[in-house]
Amino acid sequence: MPNATTHARGALALTLAALVGCLIALYAYLMPLTGVTHTVGALAVILSSLVLAAIGLALRTAHGRGLRNTLYAVALVLLLGAVFAGLLLHQGWFCVAMLVGLAGLIADIVGSRRSPRDAAV
Repeated sequence: MPNATTHARGALALTLAALVGCLIALYAYLMPLTGVTHTVGALAVILSSLVLAAIGLALRTAHGRGLRNTLYAVALVLLLGAVFAGLLLHQGWFCVAMLVGLAGLIADIVGSRRSPRDAAV
């Protein structure tokens, strides 16, 4: 049964995974011999990770159903795009971090659903 704890942990997992992904992408962007040093693709992945972290923080405080659904859709598109970009950049650990973020997003979605009993109260 979904509850507030699952909901809060999912958004936290998304935020932390996005921050870890940002650090991995930043390392690849700055360190020589990674193959993606100072490329636009690596910079785009860094920025998308920061946006995902902001969305994770926003999900922890968002209350409106429409706002939450919009944040879910944007986060899902960003996560899938980031995984694809990570594959193109040959950054496997970044892809793992984004898949953890996807698991957190799914946990947040499942945790935010209201059961019929909760709606009647």
